Amino acid sequence: MTTQPPCPPAPRGARGFARLGLWCELLRWHKPSGRLILLIPAGWSLWLSSTPGDGISPSPWLVALILIGGLAVSGAGCVANDLWDRRIDPQVERTRSRPLADGRIGVGEALVVLLLALAIALAVVLALPAAPRGLCLGLALAALPPVLLYPSAKRWFAYPQLLLAFCWGFAVLIPWAAASGSMAGGWPLLLCWWASVSWSFGFDTVYAMADRDDDRALGVRSSALSLGAVAPLAVAICYGLTAAALALAVIGQGIGIAFWPFWLVAAVGMQHQVWLLQKWERPGPALPAATPTPTASPDRSVSPDLAASHHPPASQHPPASQHPLASQHPPASEGPAKPPRSIYARHFGQQVWLGALMLLALVLGRIF
Repeated sequence: MTTQPPCPPAPRGARGFARLGLWCELLRWHKPSGRLILLIPAGWSLWLSSTPGDGISPSPWLVALILIGGLAVSGAGCVANDLWDRRIDPQVERTRSRPLADGRIGVGEALVVLLLALAIALAVVLALPAAPRGLCLGLALAALPPVLLYPSAKRWFAYPQLLLAFCWGFAVLIPWAAASGSMAGGWPLLLCWWASVSWSFGFDTVYAMADRDDDRALGVRSSALSLGAVAPLAVAICYGLTAAALALAVIGQGIGIAFWPFWLVAAVGMQHQVWLLQKWERPGPALPAATPTPTASPDRSVSPDLAASHHPPASQHPPASQHPLASQHPPASEGPAKPPRSIYARHFGQQVWLGALMLLALVLGRIF
């Protein structure tokens, strides 16, 4: 009998690339939709804050810096979330395969990745032009505590997604300050900020719907649990406020007529997605429970010998799947069928496209 030689260790370079892949997974950079959905409100802010008549402003350099900074900050928030939830995530179906939850990355290494992401975000702020740099640095420092504390909110706040939405608001404030050099944006700035907050609260509430059973069992909170059956209605209101706020914000900002057709398609699309969600969430009739075949008489006066003569041994019974009446009785149900978790992820992905369509509307409205 021959023994197989041990497999040679992977080359150091290959191990390094594998480690970088784990870091990208920890930062969620392998899921672009989650990163884009933060950068989209930043784009709203950049194109709304542009001076009328500037064409395709802001500058490509500023757009690149905001893009890198957004990736770094959102990645840092994801790492902080996994550090807070490292004992909860293994018990939740959607999160148990994350690298910190399944042990592929340790706490110390995750802290290193967190510090690197924050360092990149700081470098982006320092690379901004001198005029807005101080203001943007102050806003970034103000955003840091809620970003790092948000993951703990599910333990003490009934609507943790509201705190996340507040964090999302800085994705509007910092780009506006970087583009204009001040926070004197008036109503357009406030409305753009509100659009970001209401939109993020809406789509993150839908995202939390996928975890309701796990969250309920673990005793953690979410807006999906707190809102209960009215969650889809609340999401519809949030999306309506988002579309209305952006529509009001463009007035007086030099946005051309090309904005409105795309805005209308995106606004209707958001409500259509909620309608689809409501169809899935609407409880349907429960499946009837199977009628059990009697196997013993409740009458204790029946002789055991007589009962045995009417019921052959278990080995003589056909399997349940081959029973002639099996197809007539569907399996018992404890209630209406629950929607698959994938529909919530699909809704989230559709919001990325619809938010991007709103951004395209602003870009085209600024040009034409």
